[in-house]
Amino acid sequence: MHSSLSLRLEGGRLASLPSIECVVEFMDRTRRLQLTVAFDEGSLGGREVAALVRELKLPRVHVGGEHAKRGAKFSERWLSKVEKTPSPRSVRVDGIDLASLSERQGLAGWSRFFYVSLSRRSEKAIWIALPDELPSDEELEALTRRPGFIFGHCGDHEDLKWQSETSVEAYRTAGRDFSHLPRDTKFPPPLEFLDIRTNPGRESFFLGIMLTASWRMWFGPGIRRFIPHERVLTFDGARRVDKFSNNVVFAELFADPLDAETPNGREIQRRFREWTGMDFLEQHVADYEQRPDPCFSIEEGVFEHGGDRRLSTWLDARGKPTNQSRAVFKHVVEIRIADGARWEERIRVRSE
Repeated sequence: MHSSLSLRLEGGRLASLPSIECVVEFMDRTRRLQLTVAFDEGSLGGREVAALVRELKLPRVHVGGEHAKRGAKFSERWLSKVEKTPSPRSVRVDGIDLASLSERQGLAGWSRFFYVSLSRRSEKAIWIALPDELPSDEELEALTRRPGFIFGHCGDHEDLKWQSETSVEAYRTAGRDFSHLPRDTKFPPPLEFLDIRTNPGRESFFLGIMLTASWRMWFGPGIRRFIPHERVLTFDGARRVDKFSNNVVFAELFADPLDAETPNGREIQRRFREWTGMDFLEQHVADYEQRPDPCFSIEEGVFEHGGDRRLSTWLDARGKPTNQSRAVFKHVVEIRIADGARWEERIRVRSE
């Protein structure tokens, strides 16, 4: 379940979200950003999708998807069809003329578009565009306030693409080196795919959404039972973490989206994935498809020490997050929201 948004440039700087007191000088304003926000199934209908198209700052040149063959000219008639469809399964708006685009070298490096895809388990709308072609902060905040919001992330599109690419053929076609990545042995020859589990900036599929440790991230109510907000707020390697009034937690890992490509940026991404349990969720997605067996849980109420919030993390013998059913230890953090008081203890739940 996905949907996408982004931020705007003001005077050469990236405008921040309300209450986020940081601005960013881009190393290269010609680099495209991608911001994706995930929603529960049923959150986006034709009326909502049409409204997003009308708000686009990206030029509306060609369209494609359920109601038009890709390459058709944008028209209000097409948009009216989208608006009247209860659940449009795919909608695409290209922001650059496809005929002129096809004449250029490096087609993918020039494309800029808006895309919405609805399916049984996911709803996503993605902007891949220059920074000043993305939605405003106010539009972004409105989307994170929508019922069903789960998770959003924003970062450099090219970096996200190549951190997530598994096709050997894609690397060869682009003339990119892939010698540092092992082959994925699940695929027998002549199939050639790469094992990207060592790429800390990759996207990981989990129950219909794509998790990633990106430049900026928003964690909504829908992700809390898998990645508790308290876990994000206690990560000590981020440039900024904050909690908004709409029950959304914001994290900015580094100052500039291009910092993801630096050794320090990769280490921050790696640590964030491990701390929040993204790697664990990726590895055990099949378990979650079948039955709930979390590595984190959060409860609200009145507890032993007078706290009103309790976060439990199940750990293996090495202290790493694991499923509750496999845990050796349970780490409990009790918090009193009013004054921030906290109590912690580690409990052995079974012998090794």
